[in-house]
Amino acid sequence: MQAAMKINFKINLIAALKIIVVFGLLGLSFNAFSQATIKKEFTPRTSQLAPGSYQGKSIYNLQGDFNMIGNSNAKSATGPDNSYNMVFNKLAGDLLNTNIKNSSSADFVLPSNASLACTKIVFAGLYWTGRGDDNSGDVLSKTGNAGNGMNKKNVKFKVPGAANYVDLTATDVFYGASDVSGMYTGFYDVTNLVSAAKTGTYSVANIATFEGSDGLTNPRIGYYAGWGLVVVYENASLPWRNITVFDGFGYVKGSSSSSNYGTLSVSGFQAVQNGNVNIKMGMMAGEGDRSVTGDYFSIQRRLANSFTPLSHASNSTDNFFNSSVFTGGNPRVPNNADNDGIDIAMFNLNNTNNQYINNNQTTTSFRYGSSGDYYNIFNITFAVDAYIPEVQVFNANESSVPNNGTVDPNQSIEFTSTIYNKGTEPITNGVVEIPLPHNVHYVSSTVTIGSGTSVVWSHPSGATDPNITPGGKLTWTVGNLIKPADPNTILAQLKYRIRVTNDCTILTTGGACGLLINLDGTFKGTGTNSGIAINNGFVIGYNPDCGNTPIRDPFQMNIVPSQAFLNNCPVGVNNGAKQFKAFCSSPGNVIPRATITSAYPLGTKFYSVSPAIAGYTNSLVSLDFPVTTDGNSTPYYAVLEGMAAGCFLKLETLVDKVTTQPTANNVNWCFGSPVAFNNQLSSYGATNGYQLYYFNNNTDNTPLAATPSPTAVGTYNYFVAEGISKNGTLCFGAKVPFRVDIYALPIITQNLADDFYVCADGENTISLQSNAATVAWEYYNTTSASWNALIATTFANEVTPTGSEVKFTSPSIDRDQLKIRAKLTSANSCIIYSKEVIIEVRLCNIITNPMLPAKIIKN
Repeated sequence: MQAAMKINFKINLIAALKIIVVFGLLGLSFNAFSQATIKKEFTPRTSQLAPGSYQGKSIYNLQGDFNMIGNSNAKSATGPDNSYNMVFNKLAGDLLNTNIKNSSSADFVLPSNASLACTKIVFAGLYWTGRGDDNSGDVLSKTGNAGNGMNKKNVKFKVPGAANYVDLTATDVFYGASDVSGMYTGFYDVTNLVSAAKTGTYSVANIATFEGSDGLTNPRIGYYAGWGLVVVYENASLPWRNITVFDGFGYVKGSSSSSNYGTLSVSGFQAVQNGNVNIKMGMMAGEGDRSVTGDYFSIQRRLANSFTPLSHASNSTDNFFNSSVFTGGNPRVPNNADNDGIDIAMFNLNNTNNQYINNNQTTTSFRYGSSGDYYNIFNITFAVDAYIPEVQVFNANESSVPNNGTVDPNQSIEFTSTIYNKGTEPITNGVVEIPLPHNVHYVSSTVTIGSGTSVVWSHPSGATDPNITPGGKLTWTVGNLIKPADPNTILAQLKYRIRVTNDCTILTTGGACGLLINLDGTFKGTGTNSGIAINNGFVIGYNPDCGNTPIRDPFQMNIVPSQAFLNNCPVGVNNGAKQFKAFCSSPGNVIPRATITSAYPLGTKFYSVSPAIAGYTNSLVSLDFPVTTDGNSTPYYAVLEGMAAGCFLKLETLVDKVTTQPTANNVNWCFGSPVAFNNQLSSYGATNGYQLYYFNNNTDNTPLAATPSPTAVGTYNYFVAEGISKNGTLCFGAKVPFRVDIYALPIITQNLADDFYVCADGENTISLQSNAATVAWEYYNTTSASWNALIATTFANEVTPTGSEVKFTSPSIDRDQLKIRAKLTSANSCIIYSKEVIIEVRLCNIITNPMLPAKIIKN
């Protein structure tokens, strides 16, 4: 049941300031005079981690209850209150752990009539509070010293059965300033942790405060630290209740004036129609002193303008906030009567004869104040026995897919939703809404039972083709339902078919969120006699171990794409993120919005901050998508219509630039030799088909048309880069300089003589002139048909090379026809050869035997 309600906060200070805050479901109003002020407005605490239809709800309408536990992490060592010398509590298991500054524990237990196996955790909120310094800084400091380094936003939390603490950072925090003497509170939603661990010992450590005393003469305020855990749970064996968890920060400063009080009005619940109305309260407060009286918490009497002070077994009507922890006798360590500044109370109101809340009542008020004590209230949890019309919509899978079973991409699945009225009255204006998740498409629907009913598919984006756009909502207008004699009578029935998405983007960039189908729905209507609004989730089964009670959970299916399916997905996903690339550069350093939005279903919203982070909605991307110019990616997050809270698809923009560079080497060669550069692509460039591009200058944007090929002697400076051309656009990376040197060859200014002879008994010298750095002589070896080095000992000192000349001294006639040449080398090791010369050895003055033929002597 959820009726239309409002929350109004009214704070009447010296200037009679009036603040009104309107909420859609709950009515809450504060009237605070003078010393009772609302520092942080009280609002219903909702949870995005709550299961199924409870997610985001302000009122938990359920068969079940709430529990509240907690403890203090500091105690007074010398006095009755926390204004004296404070020291930290520390659990026995934490004594040797230097990372634990303070700790305490408390057990979460269920009432004897609530089986653990039949209990589902709906919400669990962890609160911690303490007194720190008088500012909004996270880390504690004190004037004149460095503080103790503890952080107001951070605590350690240990669940039952766990070996170690987990670190939590507050998602909501009130920083107390000097106007409240540095008192602060923090909150963290631990629904998932408590849902997994359930009952047992919970421990909280490292709540930030100081040890010792602040030395104030006012004994009402001292250091303190403590925590409280609110757990709302469902159990079908328990009565229907309306449960609301409020949190804020109400500060009370003791005053003798009877008008210094605050008023809290709660509306929107629906008390049972007949019999006793049971009321349960939960409170969390800080800095209430055991020895300082005058503080009270009162409830308005039914149909009267008078208030009755409340109390429980551990306090009194004139000292309601007295540092007591009254949570049903559950085990606590330490288990002190005086908890030195921490009040946690959970108690039932004595509503004898419905003196406070009557049958069908929907609103009540509480008044609080103090004539002497200073304290703050940061949590009020309220539960009242309620009357809820009982309509059940049983959602059954007809495609042989079990709950938590697996499905394939593009698989078609059929469901049947059957309506039963198991309450005590007819229903008017019944409507069934089935929000379709982001990863399924609507296919078809048929109303098989229920005349005059209709069903339509719609999408928040205005999309009209469910074959293209996933998600959306089925609205089944049921109309009026009778109260049948047999509660198992089927009053209406719908068959509808959905198709699993085959969108690779959804299935590869959404992590577990993209692969999990959560199918649920709600029935909305009004009790014809009671006028009570109904908002019941679907039933997916009945628990035979828990009295055959309905199981109100989403029907879950897990999409398991085959490897063959994934292999056929388009490329462009890297590490689970879809990439949108601009080649080399992007005008305006953005990716056009249409480029990205066209790749996602209509209605998709995009953010620059992860939806897993509080406040991400402030990062909505409504224009083009910025991209960095350094080649690094910029992450974004797509949230599709129908996605669960905290779920998203990952994407990123980037400029596809060439960020690698080649290895360049200086080269040199001699004039006339072929050009041979020694520049190499990077390994990435070689693998990805890059090419080398050459430039005359580092500032050139256009490469040379061809690889440079200098021929003239001289020094040349070039730049080389690696890059790639796509669709007519060339992209290249950093330019690397290198140098080319072409060295001159040696120059022969006077070559060897064409004809050269020497007498066998004489001497002669052949020479040349050049600018060569060195001259080496060679002769032609006819035996090996190769040129060999000519040195003085080659021919027994008959032929002696020296520098640029070769001297022949009495050469043997065997040297006749010897072929020689000069090898000339420049200072840069460039080599040329002289022309080849054949040496003639003549018998000039030798007497010959006249009987022998004479050799012709050439003149």
